[in-house]
Amino acid sequence: MRRSIAVALGVLFSACGPRKAGAVPQETYFWKVIGSTVEFGQCTDDPEFRKDIQPIVFEENSYLMYQVAKDGRTASTVSCTRLDAASCTPAMNPLTFDVAGTELSMSTESKNPFGTTGCQLQDAQSWILTDKGNSLDWAMSHALSLVDNPTECEKLDQNIKDTSPNMLGVQGCVVTFKVECVTPKT
Repeated sequence: MRRSIAVALGVLFSACGPRKAGAVPQETYFWKVIGSTVEFGQCTDDPEFRKDIQPIVFEENSYLMYQVAKDGRTASTVSCTRLDAASCTPAMNPLTFDVAGTELSMSTESKNPFGTTGCQLQDAQSWILTDKGNSLDWAMSHALSLVDNPTECEKLDQNIKDTSPNMLGVQGCVVTFKVECVTPKT
């Protein structure tokens, strides 16, 4: 009798333990956002550059929600009316992540004019979501480069360095937005 009670309690407590980290094929995951920060690598600290770069603002009860594909290799964001997979539909503009164990990743690249002399600001974005079981770390890194007109880009970056308190520019600058998420209480 005592042994069966001990076994039953062991099963009960193990079922209530932390969720196993990692993406399961065809599962839908809900992560409640609880915090956001921004970190600067070797970047100018010029107030004009940094004034609009703030931690991402989320409304109360914001969630990251995604569904893992049947083959378990990718996961795409979904839109849900409640914290129930049956209420979810594909997001209007879904983000699709590659899945590798406990990590989901995605990368993109864009260019925008920087000045008026043909220099472009290239932004190589890398998103990494790390599932830790009952929490998720979400890092969005932006590696900045000045491209397409090396001579002019170098002049522009030097101008930034000359006026920057820390004497750094934007060439090689990495800005990382970090978002902390947890499994929602049901």
